Amino acid sequence: SPDILPDTPSGVSGGSKLAKITDGAVSFDGSGDTLSLTGSSDVQFGTGIFTAECFVYADGYPGSGVYGIFDTGTAVNGNRFSMVLYPSGLISIDNNTNLLQSSSAMRSNAWNHVAFVREGTGSNEAKLYINGVLSNQATISTDFNNDDLLIGKTIDNYSWKGQISNVRIVKGTAVYTSNFTPPTRALTNVTNTKLLCCQSNTSAIAAAVNPGTAAITSFSGFRDSTTSSRTWDDSSSSSATSQALGPDDIYWIDLGSNITVTNVRFKVVSSASSNLSLTNFILRLSTSSSSLGTETCASGCTASAVNTVNSGSAPGEAIIELHDFSQSTRYLGITNGSGSYSGTIIYSDVQVNLPIHPIGNVTATNFNPFNTDINTVRGQESGYVTFNPLRLSANAPTLSENNLTVTAGGSAAWYNSGTTIDVSSGKWFWEVYPRTVGGSGFTVGVALEGYEWNRDTSGTGLPWLGSATGTSWSVYSTGQKYFGASGTNYMDAFTTSDVIGVALDVDANTLTYYQNGISKGVAFSDVNPEKGKSLQIGLSVHGTGSNKASINFGQNPFKFSPPAGFQPLNTANVRPETVISRPDQYVGIVTYMGAGGTKKVDGLKFSPDMVWVKALDSDFAPMLGDSVRGFSETTMLSPSSNAEEDRSTDPTDGSERGYISAKNNRGFTVVDGSGTSQVNGSGEDYVAWCWKAGGNSGNFNVDYVGYSTAGDAAMSIADQNTTGYNTDQNWGSGATGEINPGGGALESGCFNGDFSNSINSYWGDASKAITYTFNDLPFKKIRFYMVANSVSNSYVKFNGVAQTEARIRYPSLKFGWVEAIDVPSPLNKIEVFTHGSADFISLYAVEVDGKILVNSSGVTPPNLPSIPATGASVGTKQGFSIVTYTGTGSAGTIPHRLTQDPEFVIFKQRNNQDDWRVFHKDLDPDETQDYYLILQSTNGKSADQNQSFMNRVPPTGPVIHLGTDSAINGSSTTMVAYSWHSVPGLQKFGTFAGNSNADGTFVELGFRPALLWVKRTDSTGNWVILDTKRNPTNPVKKSLYADSSDNEYTPGQNWADILSNGFKIRATYGEVNVGTYVYCAWAEAPSIDLFGGGANAR
Repeated sequence: SPDILPDTPSGVSGGSKLAKITDGAVSFDGSGDTLSLTGSSDVQFGTGIFTAECFVYADGYPGSGVYGIFDTGTAVNGNRFSMVLYPSGLISIDNNTNLLQSSSAMRSNAWNHVAFVREGTGSNEAKLYINGVLSNQATISTDFNNDDLLIGKTIDNYSWKGQISNVRIVKGTAVYTSNFTPPTRALTNVTNTKLLCCQSNTSAIAAAVNPGTAAITSFSGFRDSTTSSRTWDDSSSSSATSQALGPDDIYWIDLGSNITVTNVRFKVVSSASSNLSLTNFILRLSTSSSSLGTETCASGCTASAVNTVNSGSAPGEAIIELHDFSQSTRYLGITNGSGSYSGTIIYSDVQVNLPIHPIGNVTATNFNPFNTDINTVRGQESGYVTFNPLRLSANAPTLSENNLTVTAGGSAAWYNSGTTIDVSSGKWFWEVYPRTVGGSGFTVGVALEGYEWNRDTSGTGLPWLGSATGTSWSVYSTGQKYFGASGTNYMDAFTTSDVIGVALDVDANTLTYYQNGISKGVAFSDVNPEKGKSLQIGLSVHGTGSNKASINFGQNPFKFSPPAGFQPLNTANVRPETVISRPDQYVGIVTYMGAGGTKKVDGLKFSPDMVWVKALDSDFAPMLGDSVRGFSETTMLSPSSNAEEDRSTDPTDGSERGYISAKNNRGFTVVDGSGTSQVNGSGEDYVAWCWKAGGNSGNFNVDYVGYSTAGDAAMSIADQNTTGYNTDQNWGSGATGEINPGGGALESGCFNGDFSNSINSYWGDASKAITYTFNDLPFKKIRFYMVANSVSNSYVKFNGVAQTEARIRYPSLKFGWVEAIDVPSPLNKIEVFTHGSADFISLYAVEVDGKILVNSSGVTPPNLPSIPATGASVGTKQGFSIVTYTGTGSAGTIPHRLTQDPEFVIFKQRNNQDDWRVFHKDLDPDETQDYYLILQSTNGKSADQNQSFMNRVPPTGPVIHLGTDSAINGSSTTMVAYSWHSVPGLQKFGTFAGNSNADGTFVELGFRPALLWVKRTDSTGNWVILDTKRNPTNPVKKSLYADSSDNEYTPGQNWADILSNGFKIRATYGEVNVGTYVYCAWAEAPSIDLFGGGANAR
């Protein structure tokens, strides 16, 4: 469990966030990567005293030759100072011969502090320390007079493979004279430090101390005493003003030889008494001090001056830095580019910084020798992710080492292994350690929710992470990245000595891999493209080669520190900011025995707004009532029947069947019927599933506040216009381009809020692409509603970022919302290009942060809603609403008053016989709004061919869209709609695929479910209802069907296991484990709650 923080309210648990890493190192790949410093007298050690030290991390020992750490050689000669690592693990100080070698090997694959100190040229005054211990000593009087320095390579091309950190060269001081404790923090600038670098985790060439040059002549500075008041001007060498500070008067410095400089720092002193204003200091670079030279300034002369001498009447003094350039020169000329002055000006105290040059692929890393704090390498104790024994392919790889290692079986097939926690937001890091890499190798990656982890891959060979089966992204051990079975080169092949880091940014939709701490760049930028889906992490190992790999989510210290902002994946960190810790206050299940007559049923921890009762021992139809329509004999509905509410002409009306008559603070009251006993027959056993919405103190209720009218509750016509539309600008007024004939209105087609209108550009002519520009609109999220067909060349762009085939993977004509990715805020430009009928995209609407962009003038958008509520009970915290309304027969919208788009909606006509229509967000991966289920039927999903169900628009913003289907919007029909959306710790709505195996699919919910519905969508199958009240222990055996009046059923196979964070299918029946399914789950307890506790396994 996570730590409980004493300074948080009521001991609320905090996530185990990793502390930010500020130290760093430089990585070298062993193939020529180098940091180079040329022409510096500060690395000419001569025969004097000096200290050269650093931390090194070697990726093993050299197989042959040496790994180079330092070398001052300009050529292979006896005056070079070289520090190298031999294959034996010994550190050696060389010139052309071995001068001093350590007596014992340093550690490989670990950080080591190495220091060479020459205290003098006398006997044994040259000493080599390894990790603070004197390893060997010798007499070295060599004159090390070369003035170049290589870090990570020798002059004879022996490169370092690994990391080097905290290089410090001190000339003139023996820093260590006896054994010492190696530094535990970054090295500092001590006396006589000439170089201090390789400490940054962002820049390989950054240096706290850079060597200056000692070859400066003419160091007295220029004193201007020839004028009393002049404005400097170099436009003409013959002008009177130019003679004041002309070519011969600029403060020239001789650097001794051609070298490359970056920063120049100097002091300016003026004795001005008035008119002092010097800015735009300029450097002039020249090969001869007699010429004017070339003016240089990195970002404009004013910008390059860190300080200026400002106007004033008193003498002025300032330290000026001119920086951010890198040019080779011998002479520097310093002057001010503009300004006026009186009195004298003196330039003095010049310091010139020489740059460190990167060669090859040197890279800064946050892997460093000081990063041992548990807060940076691991995070605090919590429930960490492991491989999930319930999420393995049916051909069963072997898990070991506390489920952190997976080994393929012996067959020539893929073996999949998913992990225990899914993610839908956040930035996560984990490491993978290749243990055996051979044959067909393995893949490391993530998959979209619903991936077939449990499929038997021995028979089909699929899926594997990155394959064309399901949606997944991975990197293969060969170094290729894979999506949809298509691979491209990305990184080096894995070896058993590698550490593979994975950084998943769900919010930015990116997946990045690291090899031994070095980023290989973003591998994928379109991860998790579907709204409402979570991502699942795992490995696919192949049996050919007996591949084996281990994974680490932070339960062990990371080998390499995560990038800034990324966290270990555990229950504390993945817990949402808002989680329902007591789901039994919103959803409850009671069982009771009927008594005949009238009976009060208690046992809930809330007053229910919706009650569904089913007899267990008899085939009585279930009965459903709610507080909006009222609990009475004339308002009962039966989910297994298409019958209307009040069937006074039917002999099986409420008084005949029995009914729910009232609710109370802890339950409800049932009344037995005169005929059948559907809710309270004497001696009959019943179960009741109950939900709390927003109460019933008024006709309209939102979060237990009652209102008398729809307008008071913001549920009347147009009440949600300002919530659903952004009319701040005339978004389309600046449109350019050309509409295809019949392709919509250019300025308003996609900015009118009407989903029956759209725009597409002139087909095939990119020069006529449509462009909208407008004032900056800051945002967090953009969605666009479009129709697309085989998108390849067509596009929609936001701020120039195309949302093309990688985002809109539609093989045929599809409608729907798509979330835009990689778009920088603020938004100020939208572009649309339609290639043609076979490669097509048409834009209907753009939604920014939950509001659809609608022009501020020239259009009249549809009202939100267009159909008012006639009653309501809405609980925004628990994501459940009950709304009644009267249909119009015309397409329109109804309010729901939830804070998110509904994901599961049940519609029922109240005054006529008609089907229960059901919307579920996962009925189709592309056009879920065009399909529906029927609650009282076993049929699979039905296609809405005429846009009559939801008018081709899923629930969006504050409203639910309705077509003209009489089952949801017939003229003058009275209707009820029950709407839910997922809430962490309380309820979740999703999809999964069966595998026809008793080791069935595992579905992660983030909570232990109390109530579970499962419905097959690709074929016929009952609506299976499972709950923990009737099945208190695993396996779950007893079921009921929502679509049937059948009594409780116990089949020959076990239905499922209820787990602390989800459920595992066990039966192989078609109802739950053969095809494609949607589920609805309500919680008994969250996997982790606000107080550090959570659900236990059963």
